[in-house]
Amino acid sequence: MSESLKVLKQDEANALLRYLSSKEADRIIGTYAGSPVRQSTYDSDGDKHSWYDAHLSMLQQYAQPLPSLVRAGEVMGVLYQEIFEAFQGLRSAEAALKRAEARIIALQEGGS
Repeated sequence: MSESLKVLKQDEANALLRYLSSKEADRIIGTYAGSPVRQSTYDSDGDKHSWYDAHLSMLQQYAQPLPSLVRAGEVMGVLYQEIFEAFQGLRSAEAALKRAEARIIALQEGGS
């Protein structure tokens, strides 16, 4: 792939991520999935969706930040690849998860 195409793809990917994390997208996602992530969406659309008050209350009372995960992108990449290969029939789900576990442990121990 040419360098200019890589830059274009990166720009497109960044634009998509900016949109997906925007206020506008959060309001749309909240309408369809039922659980927006922005306080402002709960505030502005609470009168449209009767469950927002209860949902927001549960989040505020029980939700906790995810623990820090070293090399999270690489770890998730391993997991996604193994799951994809299981769906392709290259190995069983159990074998894929065992392979993912071994590869993730190696990553966290500084291997590749």
